[in-house]
Amino acid sequence: MKKTRWFLMLSALLPTSLSAQSILFSDNFDRADNRNIDAVLDGITDNTGASLAADAVYVHPFIDPNNAPPLYGVQDAGGANGGGAQILTNQLQLAVGSGTSNAYIDHNFTNAEILASGGFSVTLDVNGYTQTSRQQGGGFAIGMSKAEAGSATDATGTSGGSNPSLTGAFAADPYGFTGGPVPPQVVSDFWVCLRGNKSLSWGSSTGNVLGLAQDALPANTGTIKVDFFFPDFNAGTTVNYEVFYNGESKGTGNFQWSGTDENYIAVDARDSQFVNLDNLAVATLPPSVNLTATPATVSSAGTSEPVTLDWFTGGDIPAGATYRILDSSLAVIDSGTVTSSTGTFNTSVDGTLGAEIFTIEISDTTPAVIASDDFTVTTADVTITSSTQTAVRLDETGPAEFVTLHLDGANYPAGATYEILDDNGAAVSYSSATSGALSSPLDLDVTVDPSAGSVTFTVLLKDNLGNVFETRTYGVAAVAPAPPILTTLFSDSFDRYEENPADPLNPVENQDIDYSTAGMAGSLAPLDYLEVHEANDQNGGNNRPNSIQINAFNALEAAVGTGMSCWAPDHNFTDAAIATDGAFSVSLGYYQVNSPVDDRSDRYGGFGIGLSAGEVAAFTDEGTNIGSGPRGAIQVTGAPNNIGRGAADFYVSIAHTDMIQVFADGIVVGQFPVDGNGIFGFDGNASGTPIVIRADFAFADPVTFAAGSHVFYKVYCDGLFVTSGYFKLTQSGANFVGLSARASNRVEMDDLTIATVASSDLAYPGDPADPQPFFELTGSTTGAGAITSLDFALLGQPGVHYDLEKSLSLDSFEGYGTPGDGALNLPSGTVFGTAGESGELVLPAVAPRAGYESQGFYRGRAFHWPAP
Repeated sequence: MKKTRWFLMLSALLPTSLSAQSILFSDNFDRADNRNIDAVLDGITDNTGASLAADAVYVHPFIDPNNAPPLYGVQDAGGANGGGAQILTNQLQLAVGSGTSNAYIDHNFTNAEILASGGFSVTLDVNGYTQTSRQQGGGFAIGMSKAEAGSATDATGTSGGSNPSLTGAFAADPYGFTGGPVPPQVVSDFWVCLRGNKSLSWGSSTGNVLGLAQDALPANTGTIKVDFFFPDFNAGTTVNYEVFYNGESKGTGNFQWSGTDENYIAVDARDSQFVNLDNLAVATLPPSVNLTATPATVSSAGTSEPVTLDWFTGGDIPAGATYRILDSSLAVIDSGTVTSSTGTFNTSVDGTLGAEIFTIEISDTTPAVIASDDFTVTTADVTITSSTQTAVRLDETGPAEFVTLHLDGANYPAGATYEILDDNGAAVSYSSATSGALSSPLDLDVTVDPSAGSVTFTVLLKDNLGNVFETRTYGVAAVAPAPPILTTLFSDSFDRYEENPADPLNPVENQDIDYSTAGMAGSLAPLDYLEVHEANDQNGGNNRPNSIQINAFNALEAAVGTGMSCWAPDHNFTDAAIATDGAFSVSLGYYQVNSPVDDRSDRYGGFGIGLSAGEVAAFTDEGTNIGSGPRGAIQVTGAPNNIGRGAADFYVSIAHTDMIQVFADGIVVGQFPVDGNGIFGFDGNASGTPIVIRADFAFADPVTFAAGSHVFYKVYCDGLFVTSGYFKLTQSGANFVGLSARASNRVEMDDLTIATVASSDLAYPGDPADPQPFFELTGSTTGAGAITSLDFALLGQPGVHYDLEKSLSLDSFEGYGTPGDGALNLPSGTVFGTAGESGELVLPAVAPRAGYESQGFYRGRAFHWPAP
């Protein structure tokens, strides 16, 4: 990172030098008042080699005839034939009276000294004038033949070759505005002007007017200077430049010489009375040196990060000059005699100590430092953007299973390596090397034998000296922990199937799942069920009773036939027993999610909490655009403005994809693989005992079920821990448990249990920090200033899912999460994404018309950024 100002020179950068420049020409105009501006040579320094004589230093291409040589009289009152020029109070005045005027130095500045120093600079003081619009002010122009300079006329002209001008700053509309076109009659290769509306403009003979727009400067007077860098004066050669105002860099750019060896230099001005100019100077470039480092940023985890320092000199470096390079401690790490304009030195940086500043000094034979530069090598922290695995639990009665451990990150130290260890070698065999060069991403393939027990993998990331800078652990569980102490509030084994002799395959009684209380138990039993939404059956009907039913195996079936189902026990679980124990639990076993279709992530069974009676009564199809159940959708095609959102404050489902899916406030906050070989298989059938999904919830003491209060959750699959986190209750005193299922054929489940949990098994760990995520955007604008696109960058919490919603004024809203899995086939009104382990979510390519708005979700809390 450069600390000094910089500019582009060919393919390089040059800083400002410490030494004085070599003056080729200067004029401070400190001579007697006279309408002949070069009647004497007082105040003029002429090192051009041209021996410029009195009355032959300047030429006026455009000036009032009365003021022109040989008369040097008072200009007339008409402006069309030009204004006057004079020396007055030790300053040059142009545009005196009505009309503009200009002047060029009668020398072609192609001196050998310029090429020897790699370029030249022009400086001019613009000290005063009376008007304050963009069409008044003063400046200079370069890169002209003598004929071009001599052809220049009124600075306001726009009529092409018949009315040429030195500059394009003062032209009449529609030219001259910053960002607008350069007028077609400009004859110089480069010009720069300070203008009455406190703007600084520059440009060439083509393209657009560049610079700083109206009121960008503190005043409409000051010193303008431009440094030019190039290897020769040949037509077509690129000239790089840097523009300064009162010593501060205001811009860089480049142009090309339009002719070979054509570099006459002129001054230009426009005002209704006069423009005061002073201290015109043309100088070679001073001795300079530029230092760069590759890479410019190293990992903060590396203790020996290799860095290459490159330097090159510019300007007039004297014979016998020496250099030395110092580090942050001011220790000299390299030195020698300057025998070439370039140099290279290889070193290393300890990134753990922070940024390193390198300095190069060039000294003459005195020795005195004549040029210096520094470069700061910054550090970047290692960021792990993704750390996942294809399985977190395995059936200990099953065969060996294949698992991939995935790691992705950035800013690793150079030459970093990895090593993978495990705590149960008998259960593991490795397909990937257990150590090697660290790549991004890193995928390690292992085979785990669950009959040998659980395994914890440790992946060590090391720098090139073997120092560990990051440790990642992965657990594959095969043995369930001890179950918690539960006190059952309500349970249902669904053991109440009754055969109907008249219709053995479709007994009507079993389609009302609470027609009998058999199988129900617990302190709240029996309870009725609210069978709110029952979708199509096999016969094509809608809201048919057999969408939710007890089957012949004494299990509960839902989403029977095409469509889905939503239902709930008719009880608000805000009981005193829950408040006393401080936590409660919901669990349900699943035999199958039978749905061999494409959108397998939205074929599932699950349950949610934090629902009101009204929300339960309003359950409709979660997969459509017209309503909502407790869960919400992962994939909803064509749904505008996020109306596939679920109603439950928390919901957990098990999908046909063998994913445990966790939702909060209707938005998926995580998906977790639970078995490497698949729970349900391709057709959605599980064999043997059901897969049991359990979610435990802990509340702050005292338990109030108040809106806005945090709830801590833990999710288990077959007793094996999957994930945990927080959400917030959105309503006070609302805790119905809602269930839903969606499949092409059916979802089969069994053994619903709702119970309190002893605080010794699940204590509330305290409220989360819950910071609002940082959100910023950058915009691209048209020439008229209208925003045409925005890039969103959101920095939140690792692993948190964010949901950004567009306002109606947005033309489009498309993006992606990095690296979150988010969703496929996203609706245009909502963009989902999961922040990586760095917490960053990037959503580019947004095209607003009149504003934007967005909404983020974090731990049950929604954040909203209104349109600006």
